[in-house]
Amino acid sequence: MKFVKFLDELSKNSLSEAGKKGTNLAEMYKIGLPIPHAFVVTVDAYKHFIEKTQIKEDKATERGDFKEMLGQIDQYIKLLVEKANNFEEDEGKTEDELEQLTV
Repeated sequence: MKFVKFLDELSKNSLSEAGKKGTNLAEMYKIGLPIPHAFVVTVDAYKHFIEKTQIKEDKATERGDFKEMLGQIDQYIKLLVEKANNFEEDEGKTEDELEQLTV
């Protein structure tokens, strides 16, 4: 399960893993349009976040707090990337920070 994929890892058949925007960005990147090299947060990352925070998608919809939820997802992904980059330096710090994320 990958939480982040770079645009060059995706194709027009990546809708189920990268969503419509991610898939379209990847296609534009591949044909040479001026799209910077970037990554997409995958559908698996979203599902993992929903599962780990124990919120239900329909409850988020009812409350209308998508901005807050997206902010939490953003923090979570940043910590995952930080953990991958600093794995040997400080393995425990990121785990503790991930445990503190709530919605």
